[in-house]
Amino acid sequence: MCKFVIAIPLDLPDPNYVKKASQLKVVDKKLPIEAESKDAGASDDSCMIYHYPVEGRDSTSGYASIFYIGKEKYENAEVGEKIRITQC
Repeated sequence: MCKFVIAIPLDLPDPNYVKKASQLKVVDKKLPIEAESKDAGASDDSCMIYHYPVEGRDSTSGYASIFYIGKEKYENAEVGEKIRITQC
């Protein structure tokens, strides 16, 4: 006679995890590019880190937020456009 034990973990991932891993955001407004220096004493452009913020909302829930995208997406983003965001 065989006995089987079925274990169901209680910390199952959110069922919408796959959907949340890649979300569509609607661009409402492109915010000014933010820059910060990697080295406090350097004024050289090669020591700068740039951030590309966009104000927008989730295409399904409508939740508004500020999110950061890559330089190429930022340059091509237009108000009303949907941008796919992949979470790390």
